[in-house]
Amino acid sequence: MSGIKISCITKRNLYVRYRDSKDLSHKDHYKKYCKILSSVIRDAKKLYYDSLIKKSTNKVKVTWYIVKTLTHDNHNAKKSITRDINNTQKIAEAFNQYFSTIAEQLIKESTKENSNKGIDPLTYLRLNINKPNNTLKL
Repeated sequence: MSGIKISCITKRNLYVRYRDSKDLSHKDHYKKYCKILSSVIRDAKKLYYDSLIKKSTNKVKVTWYIVKTLTHDNHNAKKSITRDINNTQKIAEAFNQYFSTIAEQLIKESTKENSNKGIDPLTYLRLNINKPNNTLKL
């Protein structure tokens, strides 16, 4: 862990030197250092996770633990979502809220967008109604 801390301090010092200097060699040195450091950190993570899997007795469980760790999977959020999905009244209210307000929101966005262009909605509709539409999605 102290090696990473030292590397970050070194990276920071190189960045400050690059930022404050007009010399392009400082920029090149900093960029190369960042690439090498990223590569070393990535390789260290691979070794760490490989060793976790090799040492484990239940490789599938450890593999899923690693996947959840790397994807920042939040189990509590899933429980909350599942609980809300099972509440049919909340689902109905959410759909009702969405569909009762979406038209107004779209009109406001369209009006705002077209007012920036200086076109009122009816003129915009007349201009675009005769344009052919080659796609049909069902």
